[in-house]
Amino acid sequence: TVLFREAAPTGKPPATDAEQWDADWSDPKYAGARKMFGGPDRPEGTPRERYDVLCPLYKDHGISRPLVYVHESITVAHFFGRETPAHTALGTALASAEAALRAKGYTERPFKKMWAFNPRTQTGGQWSNHADGKAVDIDELTNPRLLKKRDRAVISALTGFDMSAKNPGASR
Repeated sequence: TVLFREAAPTGKPPATDAEQWDADWSDPKYAGARKMFGGPDRPEGTPRERYDVLCPLYKDHGISRPLVYVHESITVAHFFGRETPAHTALGTALASAEAALRAKGYTERPFKKMWAFNPRTQTGGQWSNHADGKAVDIDELTNPRLLKKRDRAVISALTGFDMSAKNPGASR
């Protein structure tokens, strides 16, 4: 199927998604965001190769220009002395959670490791909840996988988020 796109006011047709993604990658304004696509995770390859594979997945999740999104929405979040790249909203939530935990007497970090934003796929090539920086793993090797209905119910009761929903907490 070929979709007709209206001509832009310049008389040139608008850029295709691939052309826009390429233009964003080439824009020096986003050089810092380009670095975020590096790493040994899925998919394999250079930062550019990973970006090219991930762009359609970002688009499928409502993020039409992934590099612009990373440039504008990903920041360094802090939680009990640890830092991780994360979506700005997650950074705010982590700061609030730390304040609440400290108010309850937690003075030391109640975990060993944490990370949030990671532009990657799941093992099967699907979207990862970490690709938009809105998910955080704390001690990922030992944290609950929430595979059991009972586990999701407990977390829902504690957090107020419906953990059985497709996108828990999205309405908040």
